[in-house]
Amino acid sequence: MNSTTTPYRVESLFDTIGAVVTPDGDGGLLNLSRDAVLSLLKKHGALLFRGFAPELEAYQAFSDLFCAEFITYMGGGYQRQVINTEGDQTILSVNYYLGQQHQRTFGLPLHGEMYYIDHRPDVMFFYCVHPASRDGETTVADGALLYQALSPKTQDCFNRQRLKYIRSYQREDWQARFLTEDMAVVQQFCHDNGLSITQHGDDSIDTEYVSPGVMHPPRSDRPVFINNLLPVIWQEENGSTNNIVRWEDGSQISADIIEETKAAADRCTRLVAWQPLEILMVDNTRVLHGRKAFEDNHREIYTRMGRSILW
Repeated sequence: MNSTTTPYRVESLFDTIGAVVTPDGDGGLLNLSRDAVLSLLKKHGALLFRGFAPELEAYQAFSDLFCAEFITYMGGGYQRQVINTEGDQTILSVNYYLGQQHQRTFGLPLHGEMYYIDHRPDVMFFYCVHPASRDGETTVADGALLYQALSPKTQDCFNRQRLKYIRSYQREDWQARFLTEDMAVVQQFCHDNGLSITQHGDDSIDTEYVSPGVMHPPRSDRPVFINNLLPVIWQEENGSTNNIVRWEDGSQISADIIEETKAAADRCTRLVAWQPLEILMVDNTRVLHGRKAFEDNHREIYTRMGRSILW
């Protein structure tokens, strides 16, 4: 470690996943050894940087160390408010739900980020501006352990059948989700991201995306259960008809499989209790995330999605 490199301490974050990185004496976040951080991420899957208290500019500069490209929320399942409007517009508030200014405070089930398109992020950088006064923890789970927590029968179902994500958009909806009023741009995005698209005479569209529920990422020697099944099922259970998930052949996923998967996810879930100005770095190829419900409308978490890590 050279004289300009920040010394640090590492402790386990949870019994199954993650590590906490704290400064050991003087030194800032941006002077941490990049190679050491990547080595820790490979080993632990998620890293919580505590005690560095970076401002927004340092959060952006820190994430820049690991990725050459960051993605917007084009084609995302919700809407996100852009924070760095004068920059590359890839720092997003997680609070801006479907364009509503008043924050929605429900919990979100475990999921991998954007597993309903091809060009999903490899890594997520969460930045806590202001934690909820109570509850509102970010949840994480090791996707390999979640897979192991499923019965052999259910594992076999997910290995034999891929998931199909089916969405329907009215004109104003696809314009908001795809960040454009140009249908040609939407068509090109779908083509580039493995989605089929059907246009209707009233300017509404349907999209379909087929993807495995179990992945074999390069940084894991075990199969990993990571997908968007649980949040879409949660939306269906709460009355959604324009965002659904089925098996690839269009058949319903049985209630037994859904309930078993929910129970396994609950057993594997760990809670990140935020402190102000912390960063959570998550390997999106093998670690799922979500959040617990809360009541404090002042909770503020930003996210930035790295397209691919510069290993």
